[in-house]
Amino acid sequence: MKRKKLQALVCVAILVVGLTACGKQDAGSGSQDKVGQTVEQTAEQQNEAVQSEAVKETVVETQAALPAGTLTEEDFVIAINGAAVKLGDDMSTLEPSLGEPDSYETAKSCMGAGEDKVYEYGGITIYTYPIDGVDIVSAIEFAGEETLPAGIGVGSTRDEVIAAYGSDCEEDEYSMTYELGDKTLGIELDGDSVSFIEIYGE
Repeated sequence: MKRKKLQALVCVAILVVGLTACGKQDAGSGSQDKVGQTVEQTAEQQNEAVQSEAVKETVVETQAALPAGTLTEEDFVIAINGAAVKLGDDMSTLEPSLGEPDSYETAKSCMGAGEDKVYEYGGITIYTYPIDGVDIVSAIEFAGEETLPAGIGVGSTRDEVIAAYGSDCEEDEYSMTYELGDKTLGIELDGDSVSFIEIYGE
C-alpha cells in the first residue's frame, strides 16, 4: 500500500515537473515570437523613416529647382469691369461687357485701312488696330489701382515683380521687360517701385 502511494506521488511529481517544463518552453516560445515581432516592427519603422526622409529630400530638391516666378499666358489676360480681356481679342465682342469707356479716341491706322482706337476704363487703356475690318486688341496699359493677374500693379516693388515673373528679363534702372512668344510685358520703375505697366504683342 505504501509502495502504491509512493508510486502515485512519484507520478504526480513527474507530471508537475513535465507541465512546468512545457509551460516554460511555451513561455519561451511566446517570448521569442514577441521578440521576433518587435524586431520586424523596428525594421519596418526604420525603413518607413528612411523612405519618408528620402521623399522629403526629393520634395526639397524639386522645390529648389523651380524658378522663383514664371511668366505665363494667363498673365496676359486682364479683368476689366468683370470681362476677361487679352491681346488679339475682337474689341466688338468685349464692348457690351466693358460698357461705356471713360474716353475714346480714333486715328487713321498706320497698319492699313481703318482706324486705330484707344479706349480708357479707369486706370486701364486698351489700344486696337484694324485687321480685315475687325478691331483687334494690340496693347493694354495700367496706370491706376488695377493689377495684373499675379497681383502686380502700380506701387509694387522690383522684388515683388521678380517673385511673380522671375528674373529672366531685360532690366535696367528704369524698366523691366519680359517676353513670352510674341507677347511683351513692360514695367516702368520709379526708383524701386512700379509706376507704369503695359502688355503688347507684335
